Amino acid sequence: MLNSQQAIQGSLPFRLRGCDGAGWVDWCDLGDVRLQEPFFDQTLARRLRQCPESLRSTPAEVLLELGREGPTRSPRAFLFHSSRCGSTLITRMLSGTSRFEVFSEPSILEAVLRHRPPSTTLSREERRALLLGLVRTFVEHRPQTEGVFLKPSARAIEDFELLVETFPQVPRVFVYREPVEVLVSLVGRQTERLPPALEHAGLLPDAPEVLRQMSPPEFWARVLARQLAAALAMAERSPTLLLNYRQLPTAVWEELAHHCGFVLADRDLESLRAVARESAKNPGMVFRDDGPRKNMAATEEILELAERWVRPLYERLEALRLEA
Repeated sequence: MLNSQQAIQGSLPFRLRGCDGAGWVDWCDLGDVRLQEPFFDQTLARRLRQCPESLRSTPAEVLLELGREGPTRSPRAFLFHSSRCGSTLITRMLSGTSRFEVFSEPSILEAVLRHRPPSTTLSREERRALLLGLVRTFVEHRPQTEGVFLKPSARAIEDFELLVETFPQVPRVFVYREPVEVLVSLVGRQTERLPPALEHAGLLPDAPEVLRQMSPPEFWARVLARQLAAALAMAERSPTLLLNYRQLPTAVWEELAHHCGFVLADRDLESLRAVARESAKNPGMVFRDDGPRKNMAATEEILELAERWVRPLYERLEALRLEA
């Protein structure tokens, strides 16, 4: 069995699982591989395919022990966001310079925040310790970098209280976008019926039989409303940088850099601008603004639901952003 120091040497935790009632953590030794894919889990999956021997496992107590010891430094910022809002562009841009390392939507973070490691039951203090240990492995992974940015999943904004309570000094950012454009992207072609998996995904508190009766536009409008409502609560309680999709990409080297306390050299700006010219989720393809196309594709139902569920929250976020 690995002790805590051995576990963090070049390895990153990526899965929290249960085994006979005891929690276990799976780790991946990345070697010299950098986190350059749009999402954390993509990089680790590629590494495990190419190098299966990089997989190792430890009891969850290893992460708890690391958390009790506490991290030696803090993340540069938590990059909260709503769904389909341009946050991946930000993480890709920050990853474009070797000065920073970006952890984009690690599923193991979702497991800790949502209290869903199979076959285990954690108290709030144990969750905080597990969260501290997890973030410690992230921030200490490449000690030569100037800092680490952590972007949780879109639903993690609903768990901001645990993150803020655990890391009160870490700057917070929330990225969002015009509601109609987001809903068109989320609904896609699923205009009649939700895919069965979404009934049990925990995105809404309703029972599965209730969710089955919802149209996809209503489902996603209510999900988006929950995300924006949580963001409002966070922004109203503590300093939060609010970024609208319309401000990208320049807001990364202007507002975000100022909020997080770093200065970009000319070569860094060149790297960021080069990444911004590409599609965030399809690197190598040229970026094209899809806002006009999405607005044209919006159905009457999407327009009505956006106004009913999301628009008031969006406007309140905009008011806060413009007041800052």
